[in-house]
Amino acid sequence: MPKHKNLKSRSSFAGIESLEGRILLANAAFSWSMPDRFGLDNDHDGLIDVPNSPDYAQARSGFFVNLDAGRSTGNDLTYDWRVEGGAMARPMTYRSRRPTAQLKNFAEGDYRVTLTVSEPDGSSSTVWQNVRVQDILVVSLGDSIASGEGNPEIPRYNSPDGWPIWADSPADRARHFSTKSAPAQMALELERSDPHTSVTFVSLASSGAKMKEGLVEHQKDRGWDLPAQIPTAAELLGGRKIDALLLSIGANDIRFSDVVRRLVPHGSWLAGIENHSSWNPFNEDFWTKTINPFDDDFGKWGESTADIQADVDSALHVLSYNFAVLAGWIDTLNVQRSDVYLTEYPDPVSGTDHDILNETNGYNMSVDRGEMNWAEAAVLNPLNNLLYNAALGNHWTFVGGIQRAFQGHGYETADPWIVNYAQAMQVQGKDRGEDQAPAGILHPNAVGHQVMANILLQYVQPRFLIPDQVYHGDQDPGPKRRTAADAAPDIMGKFLTELHGSAMGGALGKMKLRVMNQGDVAAKGTVEVEFYMSASGKLDGSASYFGTVPFKKLRIKPGSSANLKLAFKFPKAVPTGDYYLIVRLKAATAAPEARNDNNLVVSSSRVHVTALSAALAATVSPLPGAMARGRKASLMFTLANTGNVAASGTFDVDLYAVSADDPLTTLLIGTASLKVEVSRGKSREYGVRFRVPKRFASGQYVLMARLRPRRPLADGKSEVVEAMAATSVHFT
Repeated sequence: MPKHKNLKSRSSFAGIESLEGRILLANAAFSWSMPDRFGLDNDHDGLIDVPNSPDYAQARSGFFVNLDAGRSTGNDLTYDWRVEGGAMARPMTYRSRRPTAQLKNFAEGDYRVTLTVSEPDGSSSTVWQNVRVQDILVVSLGDSIASGEGNPEIPRYNSPDGWPIWADSPADRARHFSTKSAPAQMALELERSDPHTSVTFVSLASSGAKMKEGLVEHQKDRGWDLPAQIPTAAELLGGRKIDALLLSIGANDIRFSDVVRRLVPHGSWLAGIENHSSWNPFNEDFWTKTINPFDDDFGKWGESTADIQADVDSALHVLSYNFAVLAGWIDTLNVQRSDVYLTEYPDPVSGTDHDILNETNGYNMSVDRGEMNWAEAAVLNPLNNLLYNAALGNHWTFVGGIQRAFQGHGYETADPWIVNYAQAMQVQGKDRGEDQAPAGILHPNAVGHQVMANILLQYVQPRFLIPDQVYHGDQDPGPKRRTAADAAPDIMGKFLTELHGSAMGGALGKMKLRVMNQGDVAAKGTVEVEFYMSASGKLDGSASYFGTVPFKKLRIKPGSSANLKLAFKFPKAVPTGDYYLIVRLKAATAAPEARNDNNLVVSSSRVHVTALSAALAATVSPLPGAMARGRKASLMFTLANTGNVAASGTFDVDLYAVSADDPLTTLLIGTASLKVEVSRGKSREYGVRFRVPKRFASGQYVLMARLRPRRPLADGKSEVVEAMAATSVHFT
């Protein structure tokens, strides 16, 4: 064995014992999925199908489940399936030599699916799973924000007749409905995100809809007579339970678009009119036709914002009362109130630093920044606050964060999420009439709808996330899920502060969180706050859990809230990047919560986190040409830390011999423990002593060490470090 200088001061050794190898057995395995129901194009017209028919909405033909046992291992396998549970009167069995099968026309429910794979010699393996056949019924009702106004499926410049093409159902042209809308995009993402569920999506949302003329009564608009949305939904669904009812309503009830139109004449318009070729202040037709491109409200010359404010306040008062009436109408549908998602409105002019809408009239008339600020403070904010209180009072779920997300992305900003006049003319045109502005103006564009869809998904998706459960042999899954009492607390949260700037992993962060009780009884006891960082703003593969903080002795009455101060340390292990903060509220209260699927709170902004890194890399020192079986030997390697924090801790070192003739033959020599400490940017030499097992056959082998930290290092990670020799050694 070669000698090493200064070995005691630079190296550490660990004793090692040889271990016998293990035999791996073949095993049965299968996966399952449900075919998509939304996002299809069965009629091959290039548009997503939106059937809006009773057969589709009620899923009268049942649901399908695909079974795939392709990951099972063995020789010449036979596949025996057994399905039981749900609404089945007796178990169903099926034998095949193919690894795939399909369950057809199944009702929703929980089933136990068992797979047994058998080889010709009689050996077999069994595995089973709980398969939940679950189709998520998403229904969208409301106004132009829900329908996708301004975002037709095919813009008019690409359509055969020069008119925009809307979605695939017959009534969609009248409703100006598009699958680019936020509700449709959310349903598509929900469909694609989980192979274990399917989604049925029904949208009756219509541009121009109000609470009365639209939701509960016919909407007569633009020459169309559209049926009332809620009664139509009841007829389509036939009593089927709605899993998520998405609702956008209120802006048309307070005539928000008319408020903007009434602001236009407030600018320095007179000079522009006087220079217009048709200027004639004594001609009545000029005032009623030329100056009035929208409607009668446009011609209220000389009115002040106080006049407009009086109309808005009156409309808000009526709207607040009507929400209680609307709740009764929604109760006629088969939907839990907590599954009604009332959405906040975006700010269409946030970040706009210049006058707008002057192109709508041909004169020097516009809405200036001061009027935009007034509209936000006096109209949009009170409207969104009213929606929040309506959701709270009716035990619906309020979808907040939309107005805040649109900050800086308004009309004609550097990164706009709002359709401007030129875009509306190009994409949609004046399809409401030549005397009207293009309908899509001041509505979210495709990017804005996608942002809103992501926010909706954060509220809706968590209740449908079901972890895989696989059981082998006679394992038991344990007790069934408990059902909450009718009268129960129901907590949800909202951030009062936001993340900003950047932070190092391990640095201290602070946030304020409002916890609200939307249930029927007080929430008393402990509320645990789980912390996650997520690159996507979802609890998906990009999310990392990094701690829990309990808040004890809380008491929140129904309809009330409590403000919590959160202090946490940014996670050390997440990769460097931009992250949303997500907290999940878990209530250990005296009375169980009515539901646990509305307890996620997501920050509307991101923070840049620089990860701590204890990045160790190993290099094996040169080995002798031969080692004698049954004799002692050593393996030396250098650990270099290229990270930004010291790496220290105890590692378990697994030492392997890989056959140079057959790389698939890997033999474990043994395991030892080793204390490691390497400063950032430094390197240090370590080694292990071992005895070459006599049971190993003579031949050429490559030595490899795998270092497994017993505990996470300073960067929060427990990454395995591998060190493989560059040359082989001969075991004699």
